[in-house]
Amino acid sequence: MTKQTFKYAHRMMYSLVIAVGCVFIYISTDYLSSYFFSNSHHLFSMNALFYMLLSYWVIIFFVSLLFEQFLLSIRAKTISLFFYFFFLTGAIQGLVHYVMQTEVLFESLLITSIFVSITSAALIIKGFQKSSSETKPYFQQIYRFFNQRHPFDWAVRILAGGILLFITYYLMSSMIFPFIEPYYNQKSFHFGLYFESKKRMAMVTHSVLMILGFIPIFALWRGSKSSLLFWLGFPLFIVVALQPFILYIHWPLGFRFPIFIQTTMIIYIQTIILVQLLFIPTTGNEEDRFSKFLWSNNKSFEREYYSGIKE
Repeated sequence: MTKQTFKYAHRMMYSLVIAVGCVFIYISTDYLSSYFFSNSHHLFSMNALFYMLLSYWVIIFFVSLLFEQFLLSIRAKTISLFFYFFFLTGAIQGLVHYVMQTEVLFESLLITSIFVSITSAALIIKGFQKSSSETKPYFQQIYRFFNQRHPFDWAVRILAGGILLFITYYLMSSMIFPFIEPYYNQKSFHFGLYFESKKRMAMVTHSVLMILGFIPIFALWRGSKSSLLFWLGFPLFIVVALQPFILYIHWPLGFRFPIFIQTTMIIYIQTIILVQLLFIPTTGNEEDRFSKFLWSNNKSFEREYYSGIKE
C-alpha cells in the first residue's frame, strides 16, 4: 500500500510540474503573440491562473494514465500525445471561440496550443511512458479497428455521426443564443448571412475534427463503452468548457455562464453519439483488467495485461 501511495503521489507531483510548465508556456506565447497579432494579449488574474494550473494538472494526470494502456512505441506515443493536446487546446477550443465570436484570435490560440502541446507531450513521455517490447504498429491497430466492420457500415456510421454532431452543435447554439444576445448588442455586432455561413462552416469543421480526432482513441481503446465516455468527455469538458469559463473572467458572467452550459452539453451529447456509433467491444473483460492495471503495482500483472491485449 505504501508503494502504491508513493507511485501515485509521484505521478501527481510530476503532473503538477508539467502543468506549471504548460501555464508558463501559455503566458509566454500569449505575450509574444501580442507583437504579431493585434488585440491578442489578455490579462489574467491570479485566481484565473490558479484555476488554469489546476485544470492542466488534472488533464496531465488523467491523459498520462490514458496513454499508458496503448500498445505504442515511444515515438508513436509522443506524436499521438502532441496531436491529442493540440486537438483539445487548439483546434476544438479555437473553433468554439470562432463560432461564439469572442475576442480570442484563432491564430494566436493555435500558436499557443502548438507550444503547450509540445511541452506536454515531451514531459509526459519523459516522466511516465517507459519503453516496452509489448508494442504494435500504430497503423496496424487502426487497420484492425476498421477491418472489424464492412466499409459501407463505416461510411453510414461516420456520415450519420457527422450529421448528428452538426445538428447537436447547431441546436444547442440556437437555444443558448437568446441568453447571450445582449452581449453582442452591447458590442454593436451585426449578424448577417456571411456571418451565419461562416458559423455553420465552423460547426461542420468541428464535427469532422471530432470524428477524425477521436477515431485513433477508439482504435486503441481496450476498456468498456461506459468508461470510454469518461475518458473522451472529461478532458474535453476541462479544456473546452471549464478553462475558458475560469480564464476569461473579464467576460460578463451573463455571457460566460451560458457558453459554459452550452459547451458542456454539446461535449457530452456529442461524446455519447460518437461512442454509440464508433465503439467496438473487445474480447474478454478488458475493463476490469485495465482498472487493475492502473491501480496495481504488481509487475507480473502488468506483463499479463500487456500480453492479454497484444493479440
